[in-house]
Amino acid sequence: GEEGELFPGSATATAQALPGDVQRRVAEVLRERGRMSMTALARAVSARRVETTLRRLEARGLVRIQREERKVAAVRRIRVLGLRSGGDMARLGPRGRELVELLRAEGGGPLPTGRLTGACGFSAATLNSLVRWKVAEFSQIEVERHTQLPAFAQPQEAVEPTAEQRQVIATITESLVARAGRQILLYGVTGSGKTLVYVEAAGRALERGQGVLLLVPEIALAPQLYSVLSARFPGRVAVLHSGLSSGERRDAWFALHTGRSSIALGARSAVFAPVRNLGLIIIDEEHESAYKGSGSFPYHARHVAVERARLLRATLVLGSATPSVESFQRVRGGEWLLQELPRRIDNRPLPEVRIVDMLAEFRGGCRGSLSRDLRLALQARLEAGEQAILLLNRRGYSPSIQCVSCGEIPECDACSVRLTYHRHGERLRCHYCGAEKPLPPVCPGCGADQRSFRGWGTQRVEEELRRTFPHATVLRMDQDSTRRKNAHFEILQRFAEGDGEILLGTQMVAKGLHFPRVTLVGVINADVGLSVADFRAGERAFQLLTQVSGRAGRGERPGEVVVQSHLPDNYAIRYARRHDYPGFFAEEIEHRQDLGYPPFSRLILLRIRGTVEGAVVQRAQRLAESLRQQDQPGLRVLGPAEMPVARVQGEHRQQILLKCADLDRARLLVLRTLRGMPSESGVFVSVDVDPEQMG
Repeated sequence: GEEGELFPGSATATAQALPGDVQRRVAEVLRERGRMSMTALARAVSARRVETTLRRLEARGLVRIQREERKVAAVRRIRVLGLRSGGDMARLGPRGRELVELLRAEGGGPLPTGRLTGACGFSAATLNSLVRWKVAEFSQIEVERHTQLPAFAQPQEAVEPTAEQRQVIATITESLVARAGRQILLYGVTGSGKTLVYVEAAGRALERGQGVLLLVPEIALAPQLYSVLSARFPGRVAVLHSGLSSGERRDAWFALHTGRSSIALGARSAVFAPVRNLGLIIIDEEHESAYKGSGSFPYHARHVAVERARLLRATLVLGSATPSVESFQRVRGGEWLLQELPRRIDNRPLPEVRIVDMLAEFRGGCRGSLSRDLRLALQARLEAGEQAILLLNRRGYSPSIQCVSCGEIPECDACSVRLTYHRHGERLRCHYCGAEKPLPPVCPGCGADQRSFRGWGTQRVEEELRRTFPHATVLRMDQDSTRRKNAHFEILQRFAEGDGEILLGTQMVAKGLHFPRVTLVGVINADVGLSVADFRAGERAFQLLTQVSGRAGRGERPGEVVVQSHLPDNYAIRYARRHDYPGFFAEEIEHRQDLGYPPFSRLILLRIRGTVEGAVVQRAQRLAESLRQQDQPGLRVLGPAEMPVARVQGEHRQQILLKCADLDRARLLVLRTLRGMPSESGVFVSVDVDPEQMG
C-alpha cells in the first residue's frame, strides 16, 4: 500500500565519491531525472530491489524518501456483454443468434466476455457482431476476486453444544466481553467437538463487533472449516494461504482491511491478516510444527499470535488433542487457562488401537507393506461398505533402490541423501533439492540390470492396495498428487462423496478431517521419524499416531486402528495406543527436565553453510569457540557438528546449538559475536531462535 517517492538530497557529495556501483547509479539517475518512485528507480538502474541502497544514501543526506499511501482498488473490472432493446437480429448469423438465445436464457446478461469466448466457445467476431447490429452492448462491471475454497463437504446439521462445550464457550465469551486478553488452551480428545466451539466462539465475537482470526497448520485442513464457517456466516469469511494468486490474495486482504469480511481463515502467514477490531484468535492443532516458518524470516505463528493477542487484548484459543509440551507446561505454570473436552460427541468411544510387530510379521513370511491384521481389517470394512484411511509419511515409490549385484544405491549429486524412486516416469528424485534424473536401464557401477526396492513409499503401497483389493477405489494424497491447484480439495471431495473406499496419504490425512464413514485407520510404518536426531521425535510420533487414530469411528459405527511398527515397545507408541496424553506428557516432561531441553531452556540454532567444506568447518569452529569464551551463566554451547543432512544443494552444513536460560541475553551475545567476527566469502550463518527442526 506504500510507495516511496525519492528526491535528490542536499548533500554536496558527488556520485563518483560513493562506494558501490549500485549507489553510484542510483545517485546519477536521481540527479538527472529528479523525483521518481522506487519501482521506476529499480528499473532504471537494472536492480531487483533498491531499498537497502536508498536507506544508506538517505543516511548520508543524499536522498530524501517520502512515503505516500497509494490507493489501490479492492475490486477488479471485467468486460461483459448484455442484450439491449431493439437491434437488427436479421443481420446476425447462426452463431450470433445462438449467442442471443444464451443471453436470453441468462436473463439478458450481462455475462463475462471471457466466459463466452472460453467455456462457451463463441468467437470475438460473434460478440462484436451483436454489438455492431445493436442487439447487445459491451460494458464493464466491478467484481471481487473474493477467495472461495472449492465446495468440499456439506456443512453438518445444526447441533446443540454439550454441557462441556457450553462451559468452554462461556469461558471464551467472558474473556471477549471483558476484553481480558486471556490465553486459553483447549485440550479436547479427537472427535470431541472443538470445531463447534470455534464456530460458536466466532459468533460471540462477531456479535460484539470483534473480528476473528482462525489459523490451521495446512491449507488441506481449511475446506471443512470453511464449509461450516461460510454456512454460518455467509460472505464474511476470507481465506488466506500461499496457494492463492496475487489477485486473490489482494482481494482477500482488502476484504478484511475494509471490514467487508470479518473472519480470516488461513495457514501460517494469515497470522498477519488485517482483521478489523481483532478480538478472537484461534489456532487449531496448535502443536503442529508447520506453524514455524523457514528461510530468512523463520517466525512461529503461535508466538506471533500470542504477542498480537497481548497487544490487542484479544482472546487467544489454542486447540489440540495433543498439545505441545511447551504449551501444556504453560498451563501447569499458571500462564494459560486450561479448558477440556474429555469425551467424544454423544459419548462415542475412542477407537481400539492394535499394535502389530512387523519383525514378527517378517519372520512369519510377510514381505509386503500390509500385515495380515491390516489386510483382514481392510477386507472386513470394505465388505461392510465402510471407508478406511491409511497413513504412510513417506512419498514416492521407494525411499531408495539398490543394485542386486554390487549393492550400489543412487545418491543425489548435490545432497548427501539417497534418491527416492518414483514409478511415474521412472524417475529418481531428491526430496531436498528437487533434482531428478531418469532411472538408468542398468547399474552405472557394474552394468547389472537387476535392482531391489528398499522400503515403501505411498506410490508403492497404492500399487499393492490395487492388487490386493482390485474392486476398491484408492485415492492417494501426498505432495506428488496435490501439486495442481485445488487438488487437495478435489481428492477430499471425492472421498467425502464416497467415490473412494481407501484414502492413502502422508501426514496431511492424519489430522483435522471428519469423515463419519471412516471406521478403520491403518498406520503402515509408525517408526518413520522416531530415529531422527531430534529431542521432539517422541512427541511428534505420539501426536501423529494419536491424531490419525482419531479419524476413525467419528460416526455412528465404532472405529479401529491398526498400527504397524518395528518398535512396538517405544513409549510414544504405547501411550498413543491408549490415547493417553497425560501419561505421555508426564514421562516426556521428565525427560526434558533431565536433559535441559524446552520448556526448561530456550534454544538458538546456528546453521553454517557454504560450498567449500573446509571453510565451513573452520568458520563453525571459530564461532563456537568465540561463544564459549563469553562468560554467561546458564548458557551451554553444543557443537559444532555436521547437520543430520550434511550437504544440500552443493553446500556443506554445520550447526551449533545454544541452550540458554535467558533468551534475550543469549540473542545479544550471538549478535555481538557475529558482528565482531570477520565475514568469510562464500560462508553464510543463519540464526534460528526456538527451532522446530533440529536439522
